Amino acid sequence: MVQDPALREMIFDDLKGIITGKILIDPLSLKLYSCDASPFEVTPLAVVIPNNEEEVSALVKYAFEKKIPLIPRGGGTGTSGAALGNGIIIDLSQNFTNIISLDDEILHAECGVTIKQIGDFIARTQFRIPSAPWNEERTLGGWLSSDASGPFLLADKHPRHYVKALKVVLDDGSVSWFESTSQGSEPTKEKVSRAEIVQERFSFFLEDQKDELLSATSTLPYPHGNYNLRETIKSKNKDLHQVFLGAEGTLGIILAAKIKLVEKHANPQWGLYCFNTLQESMEASHYALQHSPELCDILEHRFFSLAKAGDNLCAEWIHPNTNAVLLLCFSGANQNISLNAFDKSISEAGIIPIRTYHCLDAQTPSPWRLREVALKALARVKGPETFHQFIDDLVLPRENLGAFLEQLTTVLKEHESTAVYAICPGTGQVQLRVLGTPQKSKESARLWSLADKVYGLVQDFGGALSCQEALGLSRLPWQAKLSAGILPSLQKIKDLFDPYNQFNPGKVVGTSSEIPIWPFRSLGDLENPSEQNKNSAATIQPILKWKDNSPLIEASHCNGCGLCKTQSSTKRMCPTNRVIKNEHATPRAKANLARMLLGSPKDQQLFSSEEMRDISDLCINCRMCATECPSHVDIPGLMLEAKVANVEMHSIERSDWVLSRTELFSSLGSMLAPLSNLMLGNFFSRWLIEKLFGISRSRKLPPFARANFIKRAKKKGWTKKPNPAKTKVAYFVDIFANYHDPSVGEAIVAILHHNGIEVHVPEGQVGCGMAPLAQGDVDYARAALRQNIRVFADLAREGYPIICSEPTAALFFKQDAGRLLEDPDVDLVASKVEEFTSFLWNLHVQGLLKTDFSPVNLQVGQHVPCHLKALGQPLVTAQLLGLIPQLHLEALTDSCSGMAGTFGLKAANLSLSKSIGQPMLSHLEKSNLVLGTTECSACRIQMEDVGAKQTVHPAQLLAFAYGLLPQLSRMMPKMVKKN
Repeated sequence: MVQDPALREMIFDDLKGIITGKILIDPLSLKLYSCDASPFEVTPLAVVIPNNEEEVSALVKYAFEKKIPLIPRGGGTGTSGAALGNGIIIDLSQNFTNIISLDDEILHAECGVTIKQIGDFIARTQFRIPSAPWNEERTLGGWLSSDASGPFLLADKHPRHYVKALKVVLDDGSVSWFESTSQGSEPTKEKVSRAEIVQERFSFFLEDQKDELLSATSTLPYPHGNYNLRETIKSKNKDLHQVFLGAEGTLGIILAAKIKLVEKHANPQWGLYCFNTLQESMEASHYALQHSPELCDILEHRFFSLAKAGDNLCAEWIHPNTNAVLLLCFSGANQNISLNAFDKSISEAGIIPIRTYHCLDAQTPSPWRLREVALKALARVKGPETFHQFIDDLVLPRENLGAFLEQLTTVLKEHESTAVYAICPGTGQVQLRVLGTPQKSKESARLWSLADKVYGLVQDFGGALSCQEALGLSRLPWQAKLSAGILPSLQKIKDLFDPYNQFNPGKVVGTSSEIPIWPFRSLGDLENPSEQNKNSAATIQPILKWKDNSPLIEASHCNGCGLCKTQSSTKRMCPTNRVIKNEHATPRAKANLARMLLGSPKDQQLFSSEEMRDISDLCINCRMCATECPSHVDIPGLMLEAKVANVEMHSIERSDWVLSRTELFSSLGSMLAPLSNLMLGNFFSRWLIEKLFGISRSRKLPPFARANFIKRAKKKGWTKKPNPAKTKVAYFVDIFANYHDPSVGEAIVAILHHNGIEVHVPEGQVGCGMAPLAQGDVDYARAALRQNIRVFADLAREGYPIICSEPTAALFFKQDAGRLLEDPDVDLVASKVEEFTSFLWNLHVQGLLKTDFSPVNLQVGQHVPCHLKALGQPLVTAQLLGLIPQLHLEALTDSCSGMAGTFGLKAANLSLSKSIGQPMLSHLEKSNLVLGTTECSACRIQMEDVGAKQTVHPAQLLAFAYGLLPQLSRMMPKMVKKN
């Protein structure tokens, strides 16, 4: 399909009259949808996000009339490129997200619901999702279209075995349900609907070609793909719905499904067995399979070594001489008998593991952790080469696994390839990940040669291309070689359902001449970004400092897995995506854009564009994606770079300029208090502030202190250096504690004094600089940093710990200051910075913290700020406050607060800010909690404004319990009883 701008405009004009959902043809949106979780990249003609079934039907009719390909897309989490194409992408993940019913064991849900959401929905029932995929962010439609199984394939088989009905859009736009209970059609009845015609012709074809099809299809125990012809032929009713499962959207578009759930694993018990050789583990697995395990996996030494190196518990499990690990899981009434029976059987056979670990209850750490830690470690490998999954789903007859692995080792050596792999003896799988840089043309050629050799081996040993994943773009080039006998029949099925090849062309039945073979993600004209010509006028140079690599290399580390799309309450990323729920808001979208724009000289100007600024503004700098992403891609850093580039190119907007100078306006407000506070309470004043500066009139702003903290500190002598012989710290105050609530700073100092630590509050310090940096105002942020380095560098040299009561300030010095200045003093100060609650807890661990707290009978809601999590240190505030007698803490873990520094102050962001924080704020507001506590001043503003509860810093609670600051009693609810 020719990528013609005029054709895109025509599509937009034609569709806007029939589609009320989004129609995207702008360059940035198309780039976002040119990638998924595979290593490939294909630019679509357009992207349509339909609102309902009728719009999908209308779109199908339009596309078939115009002969434009349609590519159904769920979450874009498949690893083979099945959701990529150069036609119109139909994004079904945003509006088809209803779980309609759970009737006994049958779940009815729309195609855009994720596996994680289904899991949460049925969490309190006795059911689970059978053969749930590895990636829980997969949508139901994408999962079934790929027939993608997960780790329990051995016991559960493929998802297709549990599908009872599918709702499908056919090539004429008609929508039909295809049920597993259908009895076929009556030969005398005239067929009217497209579904009836297809059903009759399909049944006739299967009956007519039965013998040929059975002889040509795979006889492997866990067959996958090939439109499920073998199983459909053998089924009693020739159920038509089976053909859509694993069809990758090439026959129709799945809109909804009814699936049968299964009972949860009953008391699963795990065994981990270390062996000297891979051969021993393979022999042991044969005995294991005789006892019907739920799972039977073998991890080779490179695979488990990744887990061993990064996790102490995994290291304890693995014997130093181990070369292969066997993982087993049994469940059900006889699981303990099975585990013991296996141990006995290998002992009798003379197969002796060098170390064994059993997990017999839910309280004992499961050895499955080894797999999980290793997979995360694979994702975190950074450098010019990373591990890829384009040869990852090999399947062999069980009896040929050993011989295949021997020859695979030889092939890898011949191609100078490093790989890690896991083996599933029961299913015949070899899950292979190869180290490489496929974006480079020479490397791509090497990897192609490797894949050709590996798939040749698979063919020689009677194997198949895949068992768990779609063929997609990664395996399809070898389809004709490995499935030559069945390919003509597959094409006939394709022609029957889709005679004009409009549904996802270039998948399942053959490659497309319009899609390149293995269209790897590009780095534009930069074959080797680490050695790019920094003097090239065509190359944008980073404005921020990137010590270890460049923004382009950092962006290329995102593999697109889609885990950042999560809506899970156990994760924080990504707050904006949780509300907006579109591809533009996902962290992976931002990484993809940075990679594609920075890697292409002709597109680099878009990196600083207003359109890119709109997307980068969806990053609220919470840092949770960088913290929770398996690959730890510094997406916040990339978006800061984009904002800085935008400001440099287009200057800064007025409201952003004001928010960059939060300290200036806070200091003025403090100087003018209490008049300034009266103005904050006046509706007209707030209206005027919104009109002039863009700060929401509806936002309850914190009052200004008449005398700021540093002035108070000077009067009390805290600004002078203490006796050098005493234990001492320097205190970095930051804006809120200085100008809005000096009692935070006073509580900090009082607590430290109470514990025998002298505090120095140096004059001349200013706000940390995070506010201007978050707006892209790099010059103002850099000036603030220089001033603070002048103030604190000598203190750091003298050995002063630098205490921050504001987590954002600690984060800025540790993670962002180095982006602004290349100065050894910056690193020195960063090394001395400590967040206050962590500093106190370390004192407690050393036995140096006084615990003479009085009882405080309060129900307090504790919120952990994102920036505290982002520091990557143990979260100790709950334990610290737990030292106060009778204090009842309730964790507010529901969500981010949504304030995100100055983000929530802007009128344009108010609604989004409140929506992000709604789960946590609703918990705070509706519960019996009488007080909130958080280290973050921005979170505090949101909790007091929207959550409607007085909120204090943990230091204020601790100081109150110590009896140090009587004036704090004014902040505490009247019901407090303190002895």
